[in-house]
Amino acid sequence: MMPALEKRLRKAAKNVGGIRSLSEKSGVSERTIAHWLKGTEPKVRALTAVAVAAGVSVEWLITGAGEEKIVVDPVETRLAEIEAKLNQVNVPMSEDDSRNAPEWAKIRDELRLIAQDEEAGESQRGRADLILRLVFSDQGAAQRAKQKQTEIGDRLRRSRQVCDAAVQAVEWEPPRIVWEALRNAAFECNMRIEDAALLLEAIKSAVEDQN
Repeated sequence: MMPALEKRLRKAAKNVGGIRSLSEKSGVSERTIAHWLKGTEPKVRALTAVAVAAGVSVEWLITGAGEEKIVVDPVETRLAEIEAKLNQVNVPMSEDDSRNAPEWAKIRDELRLIAQDEEAGESQRGRADLILRLVFSDQGAAQRAKQKQTEIGDRLRRSRQVCDAAVQAVEWEPPRIVWEALRNAAFECNMRIEDAALLLEAIKSAVEDQN
């Protein structure tokens, strides 16, 4: 490994309290990090995990370019730490297992808070619920997943209904690829029939102009 990279790696480790702490937070073993410091070429994926754990830019750690520090989202950082710890345990974990392991009982409770935190991002809540379901067999997370599936199914049905109504309003049968694109837009943007019809009318005019 290049001396400059070794220097940046040591600095990154210092940010989180040393090599052992960096290993625990990133899921990369102390032995692997030690080998890097002795000259072994690291893999980009593992370096990326180290950068995220240390709160530094991946670009800076690997190349030395750009800003060193990144804006750290505490929820994202904590989820990354938990996911790294999962590489060190057998899953799924029973209720008795988590009860007899105070650290994991605490992590389960943290995940439950994240999963229901309105200020957390939707993807973060989803990751927390996924861990709760797959690792802890959490019933609350399973119910939320089922509810989410129902909501998505309802939105899919509504988006199809909106597209069909727009087609009738415009009195034009678009090519299948256009209908699918309109349906995707209706799903993603939660379009009303009037808006979908206006969009379809614009597409129809563009197609007729080309012909």
